[in-house]
Amino acid sequence: MKKSTVEGLYEGIKALRIYFSLVIPASLGIIIPNYYQSTGRPRYAVILNLLRQVVIFLLVMVIFFKNMEIGWSMVCTAIYRFAVCNSATDFSIY
Repeated sequence: MKKSTVEGLYEGIKALRIYFSLVIPASLGIIIPNYYQSTGRPRYAVILNLLRQVVIFLLVMVIFFKNMEIGWSMVCTAIYRFAVCNSATDFSIY
């Protein structure tokens, strides 16, 4: 087992800062469509949910994989698993 280094510690701090800085925007992405649904405007709720779950997810995933220099086969596999996981009722394939 390797001991942690100072560089690893700084990378972990950076990752945690990024993660915690995105907690509030992620929660707003769930709260706002629910607000529109509860106030009787389901069209806005559906549009915002589709944006969050499909369009924004795919854009972020493509940008992430492009920066990580991972092949497109990995991107297609991730998209397929995302689609299957969101549409299937049996999650035992994972």
